[in-house]
Amino acid sequence: MNLKKSVPVFFIFLLFNSILGFGQTDTVTIEQPSYVFLDYTNDYFNGEDRYYTQGIQIEVALPEIAKSPFRKMLIGSKNETGSSQGLFIKHEAFSPTSIRSEDILYGDHPFGCAVFAGQNRVSLNDEKNTRISSDFTVGSMGRIGKCKEIQTGIHKATGNRIPFGWQHQLAADFILNYHVRFEKGLFVKKNIEFQTFADARVGSYLNNARVGIATRVGKIQSYFKPINQHKTSKVHIYMDGEAYVEAVGYNASMQGGLFSTSVYTIPSSDVTRVIVGASARVVLAFKRWSLMHYKTWRTSAFLNASHHGWGYIKIKYFLNK
Repeated sequence: MNLKKSVPVFFIFLLFNSILGFGQTDTVTIEQPSYVFLDYTNDYFNGEDRYYTQGIQIEVALPEIAKSPFRKMLIGSKNETGSSQGLFIKHEAFSPTSIRSEDILYGDHPFGCAVFAGQNRVSLNDEKNTRISSDFTVGSMGRIGKCKEIQTGIHKATGNRIPFGWQHQLAADFILNYHVRFEKGLFVKKNIEFQTFADARVGSYLNNARVGIATRVGKIQSYFKPINQHKTSKVHIYMDGEAYVEAVGYNASMQGGLFSTSVYTIPSSDVTRVIVGASARVVLAFKRWSLMHYKTWRTSAFLNASHHGWGYIKIKYFLNK
């Protein structure tokens, strides 16, 4: 194995040791929200069609998921006052700045596709205003995700340019990743909150770490308390946003998988190791439903790349009676 891929392999080793050392073994018995959501992401919302170009995620959260044997992999607060347990599946597609060439566009982002599933946990402590989120994912990169067919179908349906170049996409490879995020409320009031956060991803797909600040403003329920939206008829509308600095170790969506060789990848020497990003979101919630629109922006991810942004629409429905 070459040097550029040795660091992520070491991170995978740390991942399994973290699972054994920090996983929670007790089933959560406190009340938990049940919900299902659909999240559709596309850089078209920012008037672009490049780099991270599309993502779809479906998630369901149920108290019964806390009984999964994989719960031991997920981290919780010591004295949590609220929790949710979810299962999800996600699909991601990547493309260069032009999708009109049959040739490889050297110095540009490679075509890439990934599909994976996972389990997550959100653990709250409203006494200390802390929130710990953790998840693990297992999946695959490559043609199995059918990104060429999906992008072609969408472009045909919307009357846009048919993409060329997918024959050069990143080779099939295994995805195993772990993510943990810690958030701490600094100023928590009825209609405004400020918090700081830190998160990290390790594994065969993404290896990075972030630190940043975030805020929520409007008619909100506390970010650090269980969401019992289904128990109220009040309308909640608010905005939130965050800004962060990210350190990048390895990104398989640009550099290719650890255990395969692709026809074209971004060289490790061209990967940007420090990225600055920001995002903003508007949320409208009423009874069991919530609708969210989100936009994000990031500085360039590799040599000579442009800054990039995308948006998403998320629809969430609470199942609790």
